[in-house]
Amino acid sequence: VKRGTSKTPETPDSQNG
Repeated sequence: VKRGTSKTPETPDSQNG
């Protein structure tokens, strides 16, 4: 899973983006 993508609820792009 790529980080910074809204696809994963655990890693929202708003925090990792």
